[in-house]
Amino acid sequence: MHTIDWIILLLPSIAVVWIGLRTREHTKGVAGFLAGGRVAGRYVVAVASGEAAWGLITTVALFEKYYQSGFAIGFWQKLSTPIALVMMLTGYLIYRYRETRVMTMAQFFEIRYSRRFRIFAGLLAFIAGIINYAIFPAVGARFLITYTGMPLEIPIFGIDLPTFPVVMLFFLSIALAIVLTGGQLTVMVTDCVQGIFSYIGYAIVFVAVIWFFSFQQFGEAMLSREPGKSFVNPFDTADLEEFNLLFVFIGLLVSVYSRMSWQGTQGYNASAINAHEQKMAGVLSSWKGGFQGLMLMLLAIAAYTYMHHPDFAEQARSVQTELAAISQTGNETTSTTLQKQMLVPMAIREFLPVGVMGIFLAVMIFWMVSTDTTYMHSWGSILIQDVIVPLRKKPLSQKTQLLLLRLSVSFVAVFAFFFSLFYGQTTYILMFMALTGALFMGGAGAVIIGGL
Repeated sequence: MHTIDWIILLLPSIAVVWIGLRTREHTKGVAGFLAGGRVAGRYVVAVASGEAAWGLITTVALFEKYYQSGFAIGFWQKLSTPIALVMMLTGYLIYRYRETRVMTMAQFFEIRYSRRFRIFAGLLAFIAGIINYAIFPAVGARFLITYTGMPLEIPIFGIDLPTFPVVMLFFLSIALAIVLTGGQLTVMVTDCVQGIFSYIGYAIVFVAVIWFFSFQQFGEAMLSREPGKSFVNPFDTADLEEFNLLFVFIGLLVSVYSRMSWQGTQGYNASAINAHEQKMAGVLSSWKGGFQGLMLMLLAIAAYTYMHHPDFAEQARSVQTELAAISQTGNETTSTTLQKQMLVPMAIREFLPVGVMGIFLAVMIFWMVSTDTTYMHSWGSILIQDVIVPLRKKPLSQKTQLLLLRLSVSFVAVFAFFFSLFYGQTTYILMFMALTGALFMGGAGAVIIGGL
């Protein structure tokens, strides 16, 4: 990382923090903390929710997938585009949901089914959610350490501390401060500003990659794959293992059945002014997701070319040597998993020019912080609103409820820190997210679709 890269990173980051601090004074009461006072228009919700739903961890997860399967599986995944378009334009589920005026999904379950079911669903969503979120800080910290080339230990007040927990603690503290000061309103505004900065970053990174590599190099690297594992031919993927056609078609089914089931961004489901604005925000956010996906696929393919094309053989050996040094707790399976996660970021670091490295890092940090703030807010809110409050016979005062919400959000952050610190990952990120998400989503689709 050059000094120019650090300057490029710091300037927009300071602007985002300043805007977040200016927003906190507009948060009024529990409704403001939970749903941003329901004052957002379609563009704010579209940009902010898209930024929050993506996340740095999703970036690393997609790097793993694209590096393993290339464009070929991506061809089949494009079937999701017309499916998503139909759901967005018709307002499938989200329109009816907003008409209920609830602030959480489990609150709707109480209206439609019973209070006992609300408590059960809220508790299950909370447990699945915090376990799902608990590896986010670890993946983000490892990415930052690997990408920037930080030392494994840093001196603080004369003591050499491991870099990994320090980086996690630093960024979790920033995200926690944003949530605690203004709740969903502050989260939404900062996510939106970060999203606007990110658009500029996508274009610059895209141009830099096209400038560094030739299309001939892309083609030669991807066409060198063995039969049955093609990166290019969607009809020659029979031997792909983890990310194959079965993975794609399960994802298409889940996109319809589990629509609105995942509550990681539940605050955004109730933040728009009305149901129509909520629906239009969903339509617009699909465009943002398309640009993000294109940039990440290009970067993954560029990393694959860098590691496999003869023109970069010497540089690839250097990356492999550095990659072999990555380990955790001496567990071979865990070490292999972490090496797969960090391979693409390490390669990207080698071919992005000065300046663009800082821009890409800024986008990644924005994605990480926006997801941290949104998930902390969601799971902390669900525990209080859908478990604690329904169990009480007397309603809480606004002051007490806001205090409990802030304590709950803080608990989510502390849990994620210690879980990330000690848990050794042994599988692909997307697989871990699917398994933990299924604890709630496996049954939630039926009761949401049936109820609405």
